[in-house]
Amino acid sequence: MNKSFFLITLFISIAFSQNINSHIWSGVSVSTSDNLDALNLNPAGLGVSRGNQFAVVVKQIPNHTDKYYFGITTRYTSGFSTEIYRDEESIKYAFGFGTSLYKNLYAGFKYHKNTDYSYGILYRPINLLSLGATLFTNKYNDYKELRYGFALRPFSLNRFSNKNNSSFGLPTNWTFGYDKISSQLDNSYQEQYFVSLTITPGIDVSYFTFENLNGDTYGLNISFNIGKEGVQINNYPSNPYFNLNSSSNSYSYYNYSQKSNTKLDFTNKKGSTFINMKLDGYFIEEKPKTSPFDFLFEFNPLPFSSQNIVGIQLKSWIDDVDKMSKDKDINGLIIHLGNVKAGMAKRKEMFDALMRFKNSGKQIIVYADKGISGSDYHLISMADEIYTHHMMGLDLKGFNLEVTYLKQLLDTLSIVPEVVRVSPYKTGPETLLNETMSNEFRENYGELLDDLYNSIIQDISLARGWSEERTIMTIDLGPYWNISDAIDKELITGTMFPDQFDEYIEEYNDKEILIVQWDQYDRSDPYNHNWKMQDKPKIAIIYATGGIISGKSNPGPTGSTLMGDQTIKKAIKEARENDNIDAIVLRVDSGGGSGLASDMIWREVYKTVVEDEKNIKPFIVSMSDAAASGGYYISCHADKIVASKTTLTGSIGVYWMRINFSQLLKRIGLHTDNIKKGEKADFGSSKHLLTDEERAEAFNNIMEMYQTFKQRVIDGRDNLDDINILDDIALGRVWTGDKAHMHGLVDVIGGLHDAIDIAKESAGISSDEDIDIIELPEIKDFSFMDLFKDDKEDVDIRKISMSDLFPDEMAKQLDVLNIIPVIMNDEIQFIMPYNININ
Repeated sequence: MNKSFFLITLFISIAFSQNINSHIWSGVSVSTSDNLDALNLNPAGLGVSRGNQFAVVVKQIPNHTDKYYFGITTRYTSGFSTEIYRDEESIKYAFGFGTSLYKNLYAGFKYHKNTDYSYGILYRPINLLSLGATLFTNKYNDYKELRYGFALRPFSLNRFSNKNNSSFGLPTNWTFGYDKISSQLDNSYQEQYFVSLTITPGIDVSYFTFENLNGDTYGLNISFNIGKEGVQINNYPSNPYFNLNSSSNSYSYYNYSQKSNTKLDFTNKKGSTFINMKLDGYFIEEKPKTSPFDFLFEFNPLPFSSQNIVGIQLKSWIDDVDKMSKDKDINGLIIHLGNVKAGMAKRKEMFDALMRFKNSGKQIIVYADKGISGSDYHLISMADEIYTHHMMGLDLKGFNLEVTYLKQLLDTLSIVPEVVRVSPYKTGPETLLNETMSNEFRENYGELLDDLYNSIIQDISLARGWSEERTIMTIDLGPYWNISDAIDKELITGTMFPDQFDEYIEEYNDKEILIVQWDQYDRSDPYNHNWKMQDKPKIAIIYATGGIISGKSNPGPTGSTLMGDQTIKKAIKEARENDNIDAIVLRVDSGGGSGLASDMIWREVYKTVVEDEKNIKPFIVSMSDAAASGGYYISCHADKIVASKTTLTGSIGVYWMRINFSQLLKRIGLHTDNIKKGEKADFGSSKHLLTDEERAEAFNNIMEMYQTFKQRVIDGRDNLDDINILDDIALGRVWTGDKAHMHGLVDVIGGLHDAIDIAKESAGISSDEDIDIIELPEIKDFSFMDLFKDDKEDVDIRKISMSDLFPDEMAKQLDVLNIIPVIMNDEIQFIMPYNININ
């Protein structure tokens, strides 16, 4: 062997020991590496969506088969991957990143400690063909090496869908391919041929052979996987081309966040499988925003406070229940009922989801150790069995609407609310002006309460299989503080101590049942084996929640209480101008707020529906608990408006209000004097109460805005065309979704998922086609890097609400103070009464 050949062989051996064989995870081809093998063979494969992956590997060291590597490889949904292992000398590490450059075209890079880099590209134009290439480099000797190849799947495109393509009676999938490895040092090369076979369930076999001047060698990979876990055995052959004189084996255990499409049946053979759920806490629209500081508030500030810290997203909860409804392995739900905090429209959507679960042929069993409120009974009234403690009661007794009035408090403090409004039906400021309900409020909300009560009667009757007459009579006999009376009326099944209920569930109907905790239920998507990733249609859901203000929203652990026009405008514009988004759903949960901010948001909606001709796309509004006044204003120009029967909406009207402290200041000895130039220089000053002239000017102003509001409604609603008769349903009147539908203010009765279905239909998307949901505004959890941002308004550290520090009853009264940021801006308001409790 001459010296030059020896040096070339040594260089190739060093380079390939770093790039091909010495890493702990083995693969077959640069055209097929898109799992944990991507980091070593083709980092472009890290850009393929494979979820989170993790593996522990033990591997024999080439040429030293009595010694072993031990290492860990991970990759993440973000496209980032890491590897750390120990060989006989030291700890080694590598990391890589991959991303999609274009549809089905990926690129990536990898860095391995201090020795090498690699750059890869992967292209999959069709499901039959995958092309890949990787350039390996070594910075110590400027060595470069190119490996490129292709793979073909001539048979089944979906590995388990083609039953005609089978071996041994089982569905299979075949892959064939070729790689070439070429060196820049002497223009030498090696060729590899491989074949892979996948057999359902969960068996993958890859055979490969190298051809070069030194002869042929071969290797073998075998994987066994079930669900999201598996093991792999790999044999890498001796290869004189790389100066490897012995074969080496590796053994790995891996875990994926996506589950494989195995056909094995692992359902509970002994009995039934039930999901165990704790139904408790705040239900909110957007995803809760959390921060690492939340651990400081993990426990309640005071022992008598029951305020929850992190909300539960309504859509995610309903999606989970619907998924369980369709899961043939799930037989029922065990619900431990706590304190559910949600408005009536949210509860209606939750009720409907549980009804779909029940109607799918599954069982629901409920235990409430702290008793059951009337609104919670409505929520779980379809349950097959309902139990509580024998000392607790069922507080089912009908509806009681309560409004907190602050006038006496303000009078005591010499604080004067100054209000100008279109009519007494615009009752938004009533809680500050009156000591008791006005006649207009009692008339409007009395009708509204009738609608809400009738809706609950219909739901409970449907859930229990009773006539409405029986349901009304049963409610009128409540509350059932003596729980035996509730049992006699067949409202609940019986009483148990918690430990007795646990024992009962363990041997439900004399069968052992498998109990899966709610958080442990597998919500992951199946692993997608297609090479050509099909783009799903995309629908954006924009969450517009809280009192409407000028500025930015304030997302937090329990959702936004303020809806900033800047935030919502930006989200609508982003969704409108994104060519990948096919339709938009605006989810509104707001009683209104600033007229100016509402008009700013309306403008962005109008551009999406009418004006921006290049970017017009279907725009659907879905109303949650409330979409009234300003909440209706920003909704009225949508293509379709979807509301729950129990949504509070309408309140088409305007008022101007300010809180005047001039009398309080005089009372405590503060006096303001002034010098003015111009007759009206102090016009509207808050240092004095409104004059008659100022009040008349304010009235003219709000009437002009009221006309604008009405014109917006007429222009936006196809079935409302006469502005002169709109006062019959406007002037500030509030309606349930059911009545708003009758009056033409709402198009469809339904929930968020109904609105998504309408958006799909409007965008020409088939009803059974899968879609991707893009949720906006994007909620980013707090990062320590936020502390170094210039824009401190974007920094969100956990805030403590005053209501966190008080018991529930006192907290409910203090909640009315949350209106202050909305009204303390001297802007004309589109807002409904703020603090209404229906018990």
